[in-house]
Amino acid sequence: MADSPPSRDTPGERGRYAPTVLYVDPAADRRAAAVAAVRDAGDPVDVVTATTTDDATEDLTADGVVVAHDPPAVDAAALLDAVERERPDVPVIVRLSPAAIESLGERLFVATDYYLLDTGSDDTVADRITTAVSDRDWADIVDRMTDAFFALDESWHLTYVNRAAARILGSAAGDPDATRSELEGRHFWSAIPDAVDTVFYEAYTAAMDNQESRTLTEYYEPLDAWFDVTVYPSATGLSVYVAT
Repeated sequence: MADSPPSRDTPGERGRYAPTVLYVDPAADRRAAAVAAVRDAGDPVDVVTATTTDDATEDLTADGVVVAHDPPAVDAAALLDAVERERPDVPVIVRLSPAAIESLGERLFVATDYYLLDTGSDDTVADRITTAVSDRDWADIVDRMTDAFFALDESWHLTYVNRAAARILGSAAGDPDATRSELEGRHFWSAIPDAVDTVFYEAYTAAMDNQESRTLTEYYEPLDAWFDVTVYPSATGLSVYVAT
């Protein structure tokens, strides 16, 4: 049996829900500069990257999309089509050269929230990204989800718990009346020690260690219930969705 990860004295930031932005760009230096600018801005936005249109359209689950139009590797028009089909509510920012405006034509202005000429600074890109995603109240949206969602930092402290998750986690912790604020900040495995010797522990730790998502359907005996769970890792911890 694996040991529970050690607790730390200071819990992670409470109540943080970070929307995810997909940045699609074949140029490594441009990708790195844009990602660094977003992180330096200090806003709670996680950035994932892709280098081709095909890679980007495989999994359009981000809360916002930034695409550098640079065909043939990255075709903004094709990506816009995919976003309109699968995620029409998601804001899109297109980064392009002045010469590319004519090639995209009306398509650019109808389908995007913003477009940026390639001469724009990375700070401008970062500002557009944070503005686009902050236009929506992500925490409120997640809180009203019927499915459970909670976030863990890299030291296994709960940093965000929506209402549905509070009911499940509170019951698992032996306190079904626990509020979100009472759960946030607690060390996950210390609060729910019965979960340590389970496949949930194995899946969560594997996702954290390998930085790979995990999906499982499993029975949890202490609650006498089955759960469909998807775990998404990031550099700052885990996001966990539980279908209820």
